[in-house]
Amino acid sequence: MHLVLNMPSRALWLLAVQKVRKAIKGKDFLNEEAFYEEFFTLLNKAIGKKLSLEEVREWYFNGYMPLMHRVLTNRYTCQPRANELVKTLKTKGMKVAVLSDYAMIDERLKAIDITEKFDCLLSSETAGALKPASRPFSNVATALGIEPKDILMIGDREDTDGAGAAASDMDFMHIVRKPKQKKTRHDATWADLAELIEKL
Repeated sequence: MHLVLNMPSRALWLLAVQKVRKAIKGKDFLNEEAFYEEFFTLLNKAIGKKLSLEEVREWYFNGYMPLMHRVLTNRYTCQPRANELVKTLKTKGMKVAVLSDYAMIDERLKAIDITEKFDCLLSSETAGALKPASRPFSNVATALGIEPKDILMIGDREDTDGAGAAASDMDFMHIVRKPKQKKTRHDATWADLAELIEKL
């Protein structure tokens, strides 16, 4: 919604991005080039334009993604103690990675004031498959040099983060905003996560 409000003349494009991403969620295109070719082709159809794929690519990377960055910068910030938690984990000798469905991860982390360095930043887009496809998760395990069964995936969406972790033989912690939202053993608040890390 924030993206739509910030660029009303491109509202159709913005909504089309979400529609197309939902349609290809979990499909594995095997590589970045094949993913973007299908993504931009479907996006072009969704907006009802007869543009070249290069024109759609230009809008996505030089219009949509910078807009997302501005919205993150102006309207969002990281959870309290997020940087501290990452630093604590690394101090304890653990590896920490980010797996995001969108590209430009480093820029988006900085936009919400996450300044700690991670061992691995991996985009599902560049892997060629959006969550919950298992390969991006497996790629993280390979990049970290850790067996999937020894990795804890922390995320706020069970349908993407949780399903992808399960398909990759990783444990999963589902972050919820309020304690009353905890319904399963996988659910936890940021406070729960902080307490867990301090006990390690």
